[in-house]
Amino acid sequence: KCKPGEAYNISTGKGYGMQEVLDIYFSLTKVKIQIKQDPQRLRPSDVPVLVGDSTKFRNQTGWEPEIPFKETLKDILNWWRGKVK
Repeated sequence: KCKPGEAYNISTGKGYGMQEVLDIYFSLTKVKIQIKQDPQRLRPSDVPVLVGDSTKFRNQTGWEPEIPFKETLKDILNWWRGKVK
């Protein structure tokens, strides 16, 4: 349904800060993890939250997100658990 060669964003339109992502991961594990921020590794161009706009894709296809973000993170975590055994 989309035009060949066009770029399309696939997103929910909601942004998550890194702390929110970490908090979700922490809620999915019993392991206690300590996060230490290294100021030397921070980039001045980093933005706190990026939000995708999938309006163009939704208008072309009628698509709507169905899988909650937390579920996606859980799936990623479980995939890595299977790889790292």
